[in-house]
Amino acid sequence: MGFPFKKTSPLDILSIPKIARMNGDLPYEFRTTVVRELHGASDFESIGEWLAGCQAYFLQSYKDSDMVMTSGLSAYTVPELKDFLNILLPSIPAARLRGVDE
Repeated sequence: MGFPFKKTSPLDILSIPKIARMNGDLPYEFRTTVVRELHGASDFESIGEWLAGCQAYFLQSYKDSDMVMTSGLSAYTVPELKDFLNILLPSIPAARLRGVDE
């Protein structure tokens, strides 16, 4: 889904959920690739408030590869990802884990 903005004006990232909801029946989703060095519980508390009630939100586990732009990053365990999911579920009932071997 593209977002309506002029190339000369900066995209207001905080308005993205509102823009997505304005598109009526058009399906959309949000997702986060969860990286241990970049994300913690407080991030998912904030994301839950920001994206509350969205159609779909997925947590994806980080996977290291030769294509990653920086080294030294790592993934959370599946139980830790489930803890983050439980933080999100009260405000985003459609939140799920994606691509995670349970």
